[in-house]
Amino acid sequence: MTVDAIAAAPRPPADFNPIDQAFLADPYPMLKRLSEECPVFFSPELGFWGVMRYDDIAPVLADFETFSNASVRFPPIPEDLAARVPDGFFSKAFIAMDPPEHTKYRKEGNRGFTRGRMKELEEPVRAIANELIDGIIDRGACDFMHEYGYALTVRTIMQLLDIPVEKMEIMRALAEDFPSIVQDGIDPMPPDERHERWARMVEVREYFAAMVEERRANPGEDMVSVLSGTKDEDGGYVFDTQRLVTHMTEFIFGGTDTTANLMAFTIQLLDQDPAQREQVLADPSLIDNTIEEVLRRRSPTVGIFKTTTREVEVGGITIPAGALVWLAIAAAAHDPERFPEPERFDIHRTNAKDHMTFGKGRHFCIGAPLTRTEARVGLEVLFERLPGLRVVPGQQLEFQPILLTNVLQGLDVTW
Repeated sequence: MTVDAIAAAPRPPADFNPIDQAFLADPYPMLKRLSEECPVFFSPELGFWGVMRYDDIAPVLADFETFSNASVRFPPIPEDLAARVPDGFFSKAFIAMDPPEHTKYRKEGNRGFTRGRMKELEEPVRAIANELIDGIIDRGACDFMHEYGYALTVRTIMQLLDIPVEKMEIMRALAEDFPSIVQDGIDPMPPDERHERWARMVEVREYFAAMVEERRANPGEDMVSVLSGTKDEDGGYVFDTQRLVTHMTEFIFGGTDTTANLMAFTIQLLDQDPAQREQVLADPSLIDNTIEEVLRRRSPTVGIFKTTTREVEVGGITIPAGALVWLAIAAAAHDPERFPEPERFDIHRTNAKDHMTFGKGRHFCIGAPLTRTEARVGLEVLFERLPGLRVVPGQQLEFQPILLTNVLQGLDVTW
């Protein structure tokens, strides 16, 4: 049946390339074409199935028994570094677990992202944002991504984990390495790049492991202390050291790139719509729904992967067992059946929050509260301090070539 299903499946257009710079800069024309011509397809070149439409993706996200996170391909480790990485480390990641295992660890992990903890974080985020703007305001221009977006988000997650500020460049490198390593099992990196990224990952994991042991011995109020000291009903630690290390690498990635790119896309979209920009500047209470509309209109999450545990029909197409499936979250957010006039950016859209950028159901992103808090506070300070900020026109934008998220490499702005 597998061969028959593959042979019968629709194919995407020959020019479909989800890691091409043109696609990453504006994926929506191609995603619209796919949604209309082949909403469920198989790509022999890329080795995965694609699902485009909202009403097909939503039930897939809810059906963890058929569409598994735990079966996503394990990234290869260079032989000379393999001994320094524990077996099966990737299977301990939140993004690689299914219930009931995922439920157990997710419940405890949520303690790091409570509403109260996010409220307490607002003033530190505001202080970091003001400090960053103090350093650039007199210049009248900057690279937004590096001097504000990534700087703000990396320092915020570092504060949450109580990582010394002098480790900032190491943490920023980790945020870039993590998605490339995860994707390596699907879209292989060149050997030299793989070794370079893994060498940094191994060193960071060893640093994190020492941190976990130290926080267990001398706990503070930070998230690492809270999670490392969490015990089960038998008195044992819920998170062993290597599991918590893996979660820490996830937190660094999830707590930096998504938010930084969300803020950048907000600036771009408002720059293209002066009337709505003026509304947001005049009424900061509009920022919350503006963020949701940006998450819908220009989602930092392009797609996520699942693996089928059995043969299943999606959108009238049979997908075999053991298939790698790419759920195009960005396409679902432009489904006209769910979002009328999906190309239109509307900060007042009443159902903007129905997007699935953070997933859905049991695998709803654990760090979503952090992203929303960081983005809101970061944009509030930015618009208050630099109301004349504009995107430099005509610049060539570059993105990290990954299938999972949009990771913008730089964005020149002036004020």
